[in-house]
Amino acid sequence: MLHKLWAKVKKGMVLSTLICLMLMSFSGVVSANSDEMTSSGIQPLQSSSIDEQINKIYEKRGLVLAQKKEGYLEEYDRLGKELESLGVEFLSPSQVEEKMEIAKKSYNGFSPQVIIPANGKYTWSSIRNSWVKNGVTYEVQHLTAESNSNASILKGTQAKVIQSSINLQAASVNLVTSLIKEGATELGKPIDVTITIYDALKSFVNDANFGRTTIIPDITTNYTVSWYQNIDFMYVKKQGESDNNQELTFMSSAVAGETTWVIPTFNYKVSGATKSVKNVVGSNTFNYYNTVAHRNGSMGVAAYLNPSAARNAYVTYAAIIGVGGKNIGLIPVATPASPVVMP
Repeated sequence: MLHKLWAKVKKGMVLSTLICLMLMSFSGVVSANSDEMTSSGIQPLQSSSIDEQINKIYEKRGLVLAQKKEGYLEEYDRLGKELESLGVEFLSPSQVEEKMEIAKKSYNGFSPQVIIPANGKYTWSSIRNSWVKNGVTYEVQHLTAESNSNASILKGTQAKVIQSSINLQAASVNLVTSLIKEGATELGKPIDVTITIYDALKSFVNDANFGRTTIIPDITTNYTVSWYQNIDFMYVKKQGESDNNQELTFMSSAVAGETTWVIPTFNYKVSGATKSVKNVVGSNTFNYYNTVAHRNGSMGVAAYLNPSAARNAYVTYAAIIGVGGKNIGLIPVATPASPVVMP
């Protein structure tokens, strides 16, 4: 009897040990929803504060380009100088070509037929940082592609007229919202990028009776959407090795932009009477949306060490939506397999 009882105890102890080991192994798996996602066991060698500053400046540059406010080019250049003061280097065409040649080695397409794209469409910049795993230091070079004044896949504008001829309550229907995704995961909170018809119109209506429940029988809106994307390519090597040993291991992206609208005339009903307001204009920024792994060097190191690890984290879907749930603009997000195939 005691022998059987001891056997059960030993079996339970073994099972408990296995469960503990499994839990310990899972603790290194990072949730895709983590705001500060790092790959298991890979730690930054330097303070992350400078990287955070750099990322925020790239974000500002994206919004400046998308909004195109007066003096935006001067502001864009000023932000570029801020990046340089933090160690970012803007690359010459010959330096970019060197990175393209390295990228060819990691590209799974038909490398001999790949033609290095003209540098004129993009602004290329670089920053290096270091990460440590198991006592080994790895250097990650970020090659970031931004758009410039030339047309490219990283920016664009779309215009659309949307008409609604059904009775709407002013605060119950959105004039504009956005839907940005990475795979099936929605990025950001819709409330941050949504403006209702009431919010858009209230400052144009000099009528105390105009409120959130006011009925709007029809509305026609002329929308324009402008957007900007940037893409980060990570090149990884062991610290101290030549750049010839770099491997392009990870790519990620972000998108930012602005929606503007003009409503030539809209009608609303108050106490049985119909009133009109003309020339309503406005705009709403859809903020800089980046994937959870965007510019995260630990992801580049993880892909360098493990061929089965994730190789990219792209924004995969971006739509700006108007009245009635109709798409104003479906942004053609860029998801290149390598910088050498960017047209």
